[in-house]
Amino acid sequence: GTGYDNVITGNGDAFISSGEYNTISDDMSFIGSGYANAVSSHMSFLGSGYGNTISGYESFSGAGYTNSVVSNNSFLGSGLNNTTSGDASFLGAGTANTVSGIYSFVGAGYGNIAQGVGSFVGAGGTLNGSAYAKNTVKGTDAFIGAGDGNSVSGKLSFVGAGSANAA
Repeated sequence: GTGYDNVITGNGDAFISSGEYNTISDDMSFIGSGYANAVSSHMSFLGSGYGNTISGYESFSGAGYTNSVVSNNSFLGSGLNNTTSGDASFLGAGTANTVSGIYSFVGAGYGNIAQGVGSFVGAGGTLNGSAYAKNTVKGTDAFIGAGDGNSVSGKLSFVGAGSANAA
């Protein structure tokens, strides 16, 4: 590829297309472009962005700024300061969202947390000054559709939408 000061180490079969200061330290992974992105696991794809990292194997990060995929078989689309740490998880986009439950999902929004196994947050969360009015799902197989400041901690619990609801 092209670019400046990109580094590939490991067993080979990795490729950095362009960009600056990107690194791949395992085999069969790809970085498309960007600045200071890093992939340290095999069979992973990082499209572009700034300061994004993938350490979980067979994972995907599309673009964004300082996003982190530390779980295996996971997807992070784009955004700012998002993290997936639950295996087989999905985080679409947004800011400061966290998916730590395995098989869990956050679609988009601000500061949302999907912590329970199989948990789901569709969208929502707002930034009020310097604090997030986030949606938090701690329950197993629990659901928040949208809104802000909602919390679900019970197994198989549901909040469709709204503000400051709890289940």
